Amino acid sequence: MNNIQLSGKVMEMPVIKTNENGNTYANVTIAAKRTFKNFQGEFETDIVIVRFWKRMAEELCEELTDDAYIEIKGRIQSMVNERNGVTYYNYMIVGESFNIVSP
Repeated sequence: MNNIQLSGKVMEMPVIKTNENGNTYANVTIAAKRTFKNFQGEFETDIVIVRFWKRMAEELCEELTDDAYIEIKGRIQSMVNERNGVTYYNYMIVGESFNIVSP
């Protein structure tokens, strides 16, 4: 099963874009704190970019405000590319739903 859940503070507001196939999307950047402390006893934060597609992207752009705290459910999507005989694996987090916890 390919499920991912993230929650964090919005760091960069999403903007609707259109790809070469005419599909709309928006990327939202969040700061998600890790659930464990490092050797210095502090929680580290990961900066994560999540892509939303079509209507969900439009709703995200309409409803989200600066400095909001958001919960996201989605999946990891893998892409395989080959260049000059070398295989590259890239991963993207695709958002499937969201909940704005605070404005």
